[in-house]
Amino acid sequence: MKNTFTLSIVTGCLLLMGTFGVSAANLTEKANKVSKEKVRNEIIRNIGCPEYVQENSAVNDVKAIVEVDKNGKVTITDINSGNPRLLDYVAAQLENMTVKNVTGPERFILTVHFRVE
Repeated sequence: MKNTFTLSIVTGCLLLMGTFGVSAANLTEKANKVSKEKVRNEIIRNIGCPEYVQENSAVNDVKAIVEVDKNGKVTITDINSGNPRLLDYVAAQLENMTVKNVTGPERFILTVHFRVE
């Protein structure tokens, strides 16, 4: 009887520890996602739409894989667009950019949609 009770207590503790571990991992994952979104939004806010963009088109989208180090320095890993002029424009903007709201190194896909109103 004593062994069964002890086994139940140990099993219960292990289940609780596992549950709290999963919860902590989920919270960390959500915090990382929020951090990436803040950095992504800050970058997009700092890239203005050039005047030569005259129409709304998917050709005017620029996609890049970027890395932001712990100091906020942005580095382009890869960049692609159907509009070579916008590709060069975004690359130049990102090369000179330092992000303020970074909590640690981040790597993510950045999509900039250039649209006119």
